[in-house]
Amino acid sequence: MMAKNGVEKFGEHIPWEIAVQLGIKNFAKDGDCVLDIGANVGAISIAMSRLVGENGVVYAFEANPNLEATIKANLEINESHNVKLTNKAVWQNLRNRNSTKQMSDLLRLTDLMAIPILSLNV
Repeated sequence: MMAKNGVEKFGEHIPWEIAVQLGIKNFAKDGDCVLDIGANVGAISIAMSRLVGENGVVYAFEANPNLEATIKANLEINESHNVKLTNKAVWQNLRNRNSTKQMSDLLRLTDLMAIPILSLNV
């Protein structure tokens, strides 16, 4: 879990997290609606939450159901109340896919776990 207001500290050991956090400062502004697809433990969602402020919203998507409790805890600790978490995978479209996908197919894991997916072109 991250310490309160500790997204930057969390990212210190993961170089790409810092680079992404610095990069989003150029794009996510107060009042924006942004997406975090593949939210993992929520570090980028938290950073974007601060940038878009109370008037903005972050839609975070994470396919791995095992991360849901961790993400929720991190969002709560960091008071990121403008983040809406969805525990689904995101696909460009669902025309040729079922509404569920095997987690092993998505993450190349050995454990099989069916997860819901949704389409970006709604």
